[in-house]
Amino acid sequence: MPVKVKLKTITPIHIGTGFSVLPEDYFQKANKLFFINKDNCLRFIKEKVGSEKFYLKFNEWIEEISFKLEGEGGRKPRKEFKLSILDFVKKHLNEEQLYNELCSQIPIDNSLYHYYLYSNAVPKRETNPHIKTADNLPYIPGSSVKGLLRNCLTNLVVNEQNTVQKILINYLDKFENEFKSSSNKQQVIQKFKTDKDSVVNQIFQCKKRNNHNKEVFDVKYDLFKFIQISDFYPEEKDCLVLIEPTNFTARGKTAMTPFLEAIKENTILEGQLTVKVDELKEIQKNLKSLQSAGKWIELEEKFRFLFDIDFNHISNIDNDQFERKFIERLTLAVEDFSNAIINKDILWINRISKFDNKGKLIHFYDNLPTNAVKIGYSSGFHSVTIFDALTSENSNSNNDLKSKYEQFLQKLKILKTRIDEFPKHRKLVKLPNNVEATFGWISIEFIL
Repeated sequence: MPVKVKLKTITPIHIGTGFSVLPEDYFQKANKLFFINKDNCLRFIKEKVGSEKFYLKFNEWIEEISFKLEGEGGRKPRKEFKLSILDFVKKHLNEEQLYNELCSQIPIDNSLYHYYLYSNAVPKRETNPHIKTADNLPYIPGSSVKGLLRNCLTNLVVNEQNTVQKILINYLDKFENEFKSSSNKQQVIQKFKTDKDSVVNQIFQCKKRNNHNKEVFDVKYDLFKFIQISDFYPEEKDCLVLIEPTNFTARGKTAMTPFLEAIKENTILEGQLTVKVDELKEIQKNLKSLQSAGKWIELEEKFRFLFDIDFNHISNIDNDQFERKFIERLTLAVEDFSNAIINKDILWINRISKFDNKGKLIHFYDNLPTNAVKIGYSSGFHSVTIFDALTSENSNSNNDLKSKYEQFLQKLKILKTRIDEFPKHRKLVKLPNNVEATFGWISIEFIL
């Protein structure tokens, strides 16, 4: 049966859509920022001034903007022309009374806005929206949480298993051999950058025998497909805030970051995790014939080192007990990864030369729960890859693997600094208690 999973945001988190919105797309009133429904606002205006005047003035407005764009020869970005509905009413319709009426109606008529978030001011630059449902409810996709848990488990087994380290060494040797022998080294770099997840996939995927009688990894035989994770929805709907993170390196504050819509700190989100135990037991019952047919090759070994469960005996375990063992393994992986990320960030903090609140930031890290991890925007390379498992001082990875991995990152131009200084940047956000903390922290709790 499904296991309840509870997420709690420790600092604001943002999961983007790939789009951005302009300042004029918002309307600010008191401490709320309303994302304007332009279509409905235009209908509202048309009903007030009449169709004839509306279309005449609207076409004039569009023509004026088009003329300016042509005059700039396409050099000036469209965002600089500020296509504001409110400006249209005030400056092109010259309807001061209608402008005031629209300003008073937007906050109280939910047909005139899509959603609102909390902010005391309109953003000065483009804003990256947080992902939402069709009803404009912010959420955390189950795919993001599943990817996070997959990465936690990957880092755990890399530290635990020599077998996994050999898989990684073989992958890195393959890259090195292709890099040395190729006349087009950039093509090799691009191939491995594009296919950067394949090294992790080899840990989770079993092999099949193809038409040429060769054993190959196949996504259809990925062991994590037996885990389903739902999307996570907030208990409190009014949880969106506007955030302007500060970008910091060890030398201090750097360039501006975009404004972000974010789920505020201390928000509870709930979802479910389901393990397809019956499907696994069905495979176990038919495993000999399946492997004879060239399917699920190496399943027993991978299941053991990933989940610490003997696959050949899962039929003897009732489903509740199986889920319990599985969740215990994931909990261990989350806590192990949490410890690695916290230690990595504390090392980074200690290198900051120009930061007045260093002590408070260290205090923030010292008080993080053992199940705290990063998700979404600003997670950092080390939070979404096997970087820490292969490079940290506490890692159990052998030195040959660490060296090969460092060279791999350097050739892919991912690593442009000393490995102990990577990643160079962190995004900081100011919390209500005036403490600055790194962005994107959540806690994960499995409730059996």
